[in-house]
Amino acid sequence: MTVPDLESLLSEADVLEALAALSRLDDEKAVEAWRTGHLGRKSRLMLSLRALGRLDPSRRAAAGRLLNDAKTRLNTAFEAK
Repeated sequence: MTVPDLESLLSEADVLEALAALSRLDDEKAVEAWRTGHLGRKSRLMLSLRALGRLDPSRRAAAGRLLNDAKTRLNTAFEAK
């Protein structure tokens, strides 16, 4: 099992890009595709959350907080849309 590095996890830039993309959508199908791509089981966010357990314990808590914040922000934006 390989240990992921922090750079391979979802970044703040990725979150901002996803939020900007969502704000430009006006079609229900496109919004649903966005949800699947950014919040679905195979999304980078979910893959990053699953990788947390393989991170060095000294970095795990901080990365977990950042990823959970990203998930909340993405979910909130999706629900608002």
